[in-house]
Amino acid sequence: MRLRPTPPALPPELVARFGPPEDVFGPNLRFRFAAAVCGLVFVLTGAVLFLMGLGAGGARLPLSDWISGKLAVPLVVLGAVVVVGTRLVPMNWVFVCSQGLVRTRGAAWQGIKWAEVDRFEDATLDHKGVTTRQCRLLLKDGTEWGFLADYVAEYRRLSEVLRRKIHERAAPPAPPRTEARAGRTVEGKPE
Repeated sequence: MRLRPTPPALPPELVARFGPPEDVFGPNLRFRFAAAVCGLVFVLTGAVLFLMGLGAGGARLPLSDWISGKLAVPLVVLGAVVVVGTRLVPMNWVFVCSQGLVRTRGAAWQGIKWAEVDRFEDATLDHKGVTTRQCRLLLKDGTEWGFLADYVAEYRRLSEVLRRKIHERAAPPAPPRTEARAGRTVEGKPE
């Protein structure tokens, strides 16, 4: 089973605005897979309880009509909602381009230029035993773009790439050196 689907093609107007993608980060499908398996377990358990309530296979339990009927229907419904929900929730993608960042939220495409980014933050939030890892880009207009570790397949690499991009943008380019004997400007290293 392949847990990394093919990323969608970046629309041409976004390629013209932000450049071609340098890195692509897809959705974390482990959660979807685990949810689908749990949903199937609920459906199968509900079906078994329903059949036991009918007395299928000669395995009629005391009070099975009432208990199985009360348990079977909610389990089947809950399992079906979980299984269908894993297919209906859209997959989100993040494209790191040379001139900005583009993400999809289902069918909606959003992009920001690197010049709009004020700073990068990487945080681990802990509340009552639940730990959430997230990184976010804080924009100059006060909005933020956040990425949760549970939703991005390669979260560590995404945070490293975003940190590097923001650091490259913030660091001023080295000024060209001028050699005294020839009066020529040399970019980066002597001739």
